[in-house]
Amino acid sequence: MGIATTTVPARSDSRLRAIGRWLRPSGDLVVGLSAFVLYLMVAHFAQDRVGAATANGHALARAERTLHLPAELSWNHWMAQYHVLTVVANYDYAIGYLLPTFGALFWVRATRRDAYPRVLASFLLLNLAAFAVFAAWPSSPPRLLGDAGFVDTVTRHHTVASWGDGIISSAADKYAAMPSLHVAWAVWAAVVLVRLCPLRWVARVGEAHVVFTIAVTILTGNHWWLDAAAGLVLALLAELVVAQIPPRTLASGPWLGARSPVRAPLGTRDRAASVAACYARDGTQSCAGRAAGTAAPSRK
Repeated sequence: MGIATTTVPARSDSRLRAIGRWLRPSGDLVVGLSAFVLYLMVAHFAQDRVGAATANGHALARAERTLHLPAELSWNHWMAQYHVLTVVANYDYAIGYLLPTFGALFWVRATRRDAYPRVLASFLLLNLAAFAVFAAWPSSPPRLLGDAGFVDTVTRHHTVASWGDGIISSAADKYAAMPSLHVAWAVWAAVVLVRLCPLRWVARVGEAHVVFTIAVTILTGNHWWLDAAAGLVLALLAELVVAQIPPRTLASGPWLGARSPVRAPLGTRDRAASVAACYARDGTQSCAGRAAGTAAPSRK
């Protein structure tokens, strides 16, 4: 008893699928690197606008006095008395916001691929909007306003490899205080966890991290209250805007990793090969369901 089969170029198809799997994470990498390069460009041009950044920083200080917001100066001076606390806060400001943000992003990509296009789109939108503000309206953080009386906690406590020190200082945009991307990223991560994570305690941790991040940005003299408020609003607006975009449109975006992992229907030749293999293995008519749309292989 033999089976007549048609030769199927499965090797070529498998190679194409392997290339596609390799390109999907590469697409995310290209998008991420492009955004980072854009940030570096904005940071480079900001160095020539120190005067404007200083004036805008003072404008924010005046606005806060008009609104009777709590004075950041007393908070900053209180923390600067304690070396260990200040060093911990400096390091948290430098790297503490990265783990929750990218942890949430990678978790969604690995476990909730259906939600990944929306999550990635909102993250990109909030960053691009912040970059636009940095370019159009640079603003100095409180610690760099020499006449405002703030303690530059990084330089006073010699916190190595923290924000404002060495190579990090040379690459970062020191005049991008408004809005606070630290707060925006923390809020974005918390929203993602609250919306998608089934573990309630994880969502609560995300919410607590927002409060902690705001406190650190104020205590270290890196942001004004208005910077933090703008970062919070920016993250929520990005979520609201992206929520209005049809999922099909998001899934067809430039990020290859956003594509759904659902396999496409088998083509005619692929289906014929699958049915032939089933008959060869089982030798019964149990494979008839798989043969829908394809004639069963001839049997002798």
